[in-house]
Amino acid sequence: MLNSSFKKIMAGLFLVALIGVGLLIYFVVTDITAQQSDDETATAETNEEETSTDQIEETQKTVGKDHVEVGDFVSDTHDFYNETTGYGRTASIDWDEQRSKAEEVLSEIENLSPDVEFDPLQNDLSKIKGLANNVMDGEDLDDVRDLHRMFHDLDIALNSYNGSDKIWNVTETLE
Repeated sequence: MLNSSFKKIMAGLFLVALIGVGLLIYFVVTDITAQQSDDETATAETNEEETSTDQIEETQKTVGKDHVEVGDFVSDTHDFYNETTGYGRTASIDWDEQRSKAEEVLSEIENLSPDVEFDPLQNDLSKIKGLANNVMDGEDLDDVRDLHRMFHDLDIALNSYNGSDKIWNVTETLE
């Protein structure tokens, strides 16, 4: 009888040890894989950042210089979105104010578009028009957020905006 209990205890301890070793191996392999993934992501982000910096500088020297009026419009409008929707302000968004700004955006793009000869910027302005029309027709926070991101990226591309180095990659101008 003692022999049978001893065997059960030993079998139980062996099973616990086996599970422990299995978990240890799992966590070690998972940690190594996560570190490799982080290293690959960091390398990719560094390469993307370098490319983006070069591309931004080139875009500012060419498209930005050729479209100063658009750059001024973008800067002013980006300021508006920073003030009204940036840093968590979307929780208390004033939709009348947003619709009024969307109306201004549509009017300004209508005035500026004929002089824009750079197709990617023209496409970005068209995308902005679509988003502004959506804001005029409804109350979807995603449309306002997307407008803010469009103006943010264009402000970097055209005006050397340096309030944040985050690029949302939502414009054709910076592709």
